[in-house]
Amino acid sequence: MVEEKHGKGPVHYSSSSNGIIIEIYPEMQKNVTELGVESTIRLGFIVESLVATLGSLETLGARVLRPPAMTQWGNVAVVFDPDGREVEIKEPLQIP
Repeated sequence: MVEEKHGKGPVHYSSSSNGIIIEIYPEMQKNVTELGVESTIRLGFIVESLVATLGSLETLGARVLRPPAMTQWGNVAVVFDPDGREVEIKEPLQIP
């Protein structure tokens, strides 16, 4: 686990292993997604192709919260899982 802080967001902890990212955020206030689901923990997945993965997820009915954007960590998008929780999908600059 490593401590992280992105922009104006809260300090949180992140761990990555075998293409799976888990981030734990503090419950400073009730964190609720726009779909009304608690969001203190966000899962993230590292993929080889963000475009292909998003295409597959959208075919299955996944809703994109944040479309792909290049960040210092790679090309990143956020989708909602079937329960309305946010899931980060990342194509890193280099696959680990």
